[in-house]
Amino acid sequence: MNPYTPPDSEVASKTASVRHGMAGPMLGLAMFQLVWVAAVMGDYFTLVNTGTISAMGALISLVACVLLYAAVIGFFINSTRGKYRFVAAAGSFAIWFLTERHLDFWSYPFLMGFALAVIGCGATMFLRRRH
Repeated sequence: MNPYTPPDSEVASKTASVRHGMAGPMLGLAMFQLVWVAAVMGDYFTLVNTGTISAMGALISLVACVLLYAAVIGFFINSTRGKYRFVAAAGSFAIWFLTERHLDFWSYPFLMGFALAVIGCGATMFLRRRH
């Protein structure tokens, strides 16, 4: 908050954004996961073309990644928000794992995304209780 604003102004009544110390590492891990997903994407699409992975499963995993990145960016901006985006990302990753049932080198980045989504959901719930 600006110390020079009068106490009755609209600027003083705005709530400040809350950023937890965990927001930076979460953003860094999400960027690492993004690079890892981009690195295995060629093999991933080859598996979709050969029929090893369904196209719907690939779509679900990509939507889960986008939800995860949106949740992490929201968490970085204000650490008390984004719980439902993390829940949606974790649920999408879980649906993908239940439908595909593959744990190979190309699925590890998505497993990391699931772990980040669960950790982010827990962090937002913990921080919400504290504020």
